[in-house]
Amino acid sequence: MERITGEHQALISAKDLLELDGFDVVEGDAPTTYYHVMTPEHQLIMAHGCLGETLFTGPQALRMIPAESRRELHALLPDIDIGTTPVRPHLRGRPLDKIIARHQDHSRNFTH
Repeated sequence: MERITGEHQALISAKDLLELDGFDVVEGDAPTTYYHVMTPEHQLIMAHGCLGETLFTGPQALRMIPAESRRELHALLPDIDIGTTPVRPHLRGRPLDKIIARHQDHSRNFTH
């Protein structure tokens, strides 16, 4: 990981791991409700024994939020770091392909 990203850890979108053994979409009859935790800076948090991330307020994420909601966020969190640096590098494309190949070649898993 460090050779490719310069960091010991990185973020990978779950959807990018679905082709690997051990990663599946679980569908159920009950609806799913998502809650986003927002902090002034992007952070890793532990919830029910699972590592997750707070809402990343980068430009792409903010485009998904309606303008009125963005104004409300700024009113509630005036010191929010818009366009903040993610807590870990987010792997995509060729770097992600390299990491997946290395982990498969060495029979490593993707959890820390």
